[in-house]
Amino acid sequence: MTIPQIFLMALLNLKANKFESIYLIFQPDYSSSKIHKPEDEFWVCIPGRVEQKRRDYKALLNNLEKTSLSKNVKIILLGKIDDKLVDELKSSLIKLNLVNQIIVFDDFITNDIFYSYLKMSDLVLPLIHPENIWFKKYFKTQISGSYNMAFTYRIPMLCEESFSGYEDFKDTSFFYKPEDLIEKINELSFNKNFYLTATSKMYNLPKWNSDNQYKKYINFIEL
Repeated sequence: MTIPQIFLMALLNLKANKFESIYLIFQPDYSSSKIHKPEDEFWVCIPGRVEQKRRDYKALLNNLEKTSLSKNVKIILLGKIDDKLVDELKSSLIKLNLVNQIIVFDDFITNDIFYSYLKMSDLVLPLIHPENIWFKKYFKTQISGSYNMAFTYRIPMLCEESFSGYEDFKDTSFFYKPEDLIEKINELSFNKNFYLTATSKMYNLPKWNSDNQYKKYINFIEL
């Protein structure tokens, strides 16, 4: 059998079967670390390894050079910094006097620290922009771990405006233009009433309910 014939047979087989999709929005109950979050602070979390290929850290630094970050905001880079980016990132934070507002980690982050910071965050920032090498994958065919972390704990996301056409993001996210990223963060941190009102209307789709996810999975495996 030739490769085209194998492909055709596989395609016909796919059409004959039913497919379902679910988000794996379930995590073990990790222990919490004693991390203090002042009541007036606004935390923005970027989960995952700090590397330029997947996330646009250069755009983040460019925005921070252009627009001052509000004093009540902390941006948490929740992952080990890639060796290729560490020197540039740390020198930029010193230059911008943001060492105390941009939280970074030099080593692997334990689960209790990772999930403690994540669950206390006010926003999850995927930091995926059209300039990213993997943008097309994350836009159409691949899910970022940032999405799943936000969905799991029902944390609002702050997504680049290209994602505003998708139902899942409309129900879970705020949106921004890449050049206005810090301005948008400052706006949300300053106008807490607007933030709370908007977030109260998020995560309303049935798919975010764990019972709904369980039911879809059971129905699929029992076919």
